[in-house]
Amino acid sequence: MKNRPAPAAPASLSSGTLEAPPNPHDEQWFPDLEGKLPPLDGQEYDLVIAGAGPSGLAVACRVAAAGYRVAIVAPDSLGIWVNNYGVWIDEFESVGLDDCFDTIWDSATVWLNGSEERTLTRPYARVDRPKLKRKLLERCIETGVQFADAKVKDCNNSASDKSVITCSDGRQVSGTFVIDATGHSKALVKYDTARYDPGYQGAYGITVTVKSHPFPVDKMLFMDWRDDHLDGYPELKASNAKLPTFLYAMPFSDTKVFLEETSLVARPIIPFPELKARLDARMKHLGLEVLSIEEEEYCSIHMGGILPKLPQRTIGVGGTAGMVHPSTGYMIARVLVGY
Repeated sequence: MKNRPAPAAPASLSSGTLEAPPNPHDEQWFPDLEGKLPPLDGQEYDLVIAGAGPSGLAVACRVAAAGYRVAIVAPDSLGIWVNNYGVWIDEFESVGLDDCFDTIWDSATVWLNGSEERTLTRPYARVDRPKLKRKLLERCIETGVQFADAKVKDCNNSASDKSVITCSDGRQVSGTFVIDATGHSKALVKYDTARYDPGYQGAYGITVTVKSHPFPVDKMLFMDWRDDHLDGYPELKASNAKLPTFLYAMPFSDTKVFLEETSLVARPIIPFPELKARLDARMKHLGLEVLSIEEEEYCSIHMGGILPKLPQRTIGVGGTAGMVHPSTGYMIARVLVGY
């Protein structure tokens, strides 16, 4: 999963002529599911999961479908998933989630430099985030998963036959096993923090409406490493030569496109103002006239991990367990295997 730090105003808004995009946390995806998530019944569980992201929900419904008592502890299980997910279609087809796409492209393009273009003839899609989350939530409801609307505070594994999670509201939830699905925050899994020094994939993206754009709508732009758009910006060109970034673009129509400036890995992370400035330079070079900004995305993915301390009974999954592709940062298809 991708983490969202506190945002600042994007470079493309610096002129003050455009309104900032709406706060995504004000959006509601599932008003019809309010009050429909089964609450905790106060009994002990076979499995308690901290976190309600893709990995937490997928594990919960699969284990519950096998006949076990499962609880999820998360502060907002109905909350939106802010960041975009892009996947190769065959990966989602293999786990029965090929009905969870909102846009499909027949192929993907990679620009290695100004003259070297490659086409990847592997269909690519943007995940329909509300549809995917609804599917997982409804499966959890059907299989009897119970929910606690709270943050996890800590986990006591001192008993030989159970673990006890303490919630932010003071409630305690007991389970034979505990899974930490809180992402890169690793809220419960114990590890050597002094030795944990990951690289970071960083990205800043926006979904915009423009008068026009140069991207074919039947192809997505997977990576564009060209840097000629920085010729008039010597400081940006020099910094890009040391830590290069690429453009990732999803054209939805002739006038709507998602644009993201991405650093595959750096330690420390390339600051978001730098990523915004590079994207702004690209947009000016492409002659894009932005009419409105629909979404704004800040992405930070931990690349590389560390083994948990042993022995311990808490198990990590998803970002907590470092289930991130070591060179691309892709993860969602991996955590949904077996759904």
